[in-house]
Amino acid sequence: MKYGRFLILTVAVILVELAISLLLAQKYNLLLLDSIFYVGLVFSLLFIFFSRTGGLFSNYSEMKTAASTLGFKNSYKLKRTIGSLSINCFNVGSFLFFLIGLGAAFSL
Repeated sequence: MKYGRFLILTVAVILVELAISLLLAQKYNLLLLDSIFYVGLVFSLLFIFFSRTGGLFSNYSEMKTAASTLGFKNSYKLKRTIGSLSINCFNVGSFLFFLIGLGAAFSL
């Protein structure tokens, strides 16, 4: 059941990003492929950097806490490293959407 919910939410993220791409392509008279590429890139970067469940920004702030004197006095242990990312449906869905757009661009 856990994997089914993850798959459904990942597909929902891809569909929402496709709807945003269609809206931008129609509103600003862009090619759909350009819109898919830019929306996929922007959402991938947003979710990777600002994900609350382990994005790069939260990893950086945790490292700053561990390196501070307060973290040193309390012998704070890091839960994550700089390269660790949490795998959630938003990260996977937006990255897959970006890869689908990139694959479609080079296959045409």
